[in-house]
Amino acid sequence: MSLRLSSLRNSVYMLESELRHAKENNERLQSAKEKYSEAYSIYSSMDEYYKNLKSMNVLMTVALNKYRSNAIKVLEQEIANCLKLVFPEEDYNVRIDWKTNSGSGEPSAVMMIGKRMPDGTYDYMPPSLQNGGLAKQLISFSAVSSILAMLGCKCIFVDEAFNSGDGRSLQELAPLLMSLLDKGIQITGIEHKMQVFDGLPRRVFDLQKNRITGSVSIVETNDYNMDDLKEVSKLAQGLEELKPDAKEDTVDTIDDWLLTN
Repeated sequence: MSLRLSSLRNSVYMLESELRHAKENNERLQSAKEKYSEAYSIYSSMDEYYKNLKSMNVLMTVALNKYRSNAIKVLEQEIANCLKLVFPEEDYNVRIDWKTNSGSGEPSAVMMIGKRMPDGTYDYMPPSLQNGGLAKQLISFSAVSSILAMLGCKCIFVDEAFNSGDGRSLQELAPLLMSLLDKGIQITGIEHKMQVFDGLPRRVFDLQKNRITGSVSIVETNDYNMDDLKEVSKLAQGLEELKPDAKEDTVDTIDDWLLTN
C-alpha cells in the first residue's frame, strides 16, 4: 500500500511540474504571439509605405523625364530662334544630348549645333568647332539668355559678350537683342564696341578710374531712345544717382556700361 502511495505521490509531483512548465510555455507562447503581432503590424506598414514610395518614384521619374524632355525641346527651339534672328540664311538647328554617367550617376548635357546640308539633313558639331569667334559667342549668349528666360530671370549680365565681331556683324545682333527687350528682359553689360547696341533703347554710363586713388566713378550718363521703354529699371536709376557732379582731373576711361532697360 505504501509503495502504491509513494508511486502516486511521485506521479503527482511530476504532473505538477509538467503543469508549471506548460503554464510557463503558454505564457511565453502568448508573449511571442503578441510580439509577433506587433512586429508583423510594423512590417506590414513599412512594406506598404515602401511600395508606395516605389510607385511614387516611378511616377516622379516618368514626370521628371517628361518635364526634362519638354524643357530640352523648348530650350533647343529658343536657342535656334536666337540664332535665326542673326543668321536666318544658315538655318541652324540645335540638339541637346542628355545622358547620365553609368558609374557616378552624374547627369550631363551636351549642346550640338546643326547646319542644314544640301540634302536636307543636319551636320551637328559642338559650338567650340563652329567657324568664327562671334558665332561661338552668339551661341553661348543665346543659350544663357534662353535658360534665364525659362527660369523667369529678367536681367542678363554680360562682359564684352560679342568682342569678336566687327562693325557690320555687331549690327546684325540688333534683332536678337531687341527681341529680348520686347520680352521685358534687361541687358546689363560692359562693352567697348558700342555698335552692338546701336538703335536700341539704352542708358550708357561712362566709368572713369582715378590713376592715383584707384577709385572708379560714373562721370557721364547718356540716354538713347529711352522713350521707347515703358520704365527704367531700379538698377539704372541707382547708377544714375551715383554719378558725381564733376569729373576729376586724373582719370582714365576704362569702360562703358550699358543698361538697355
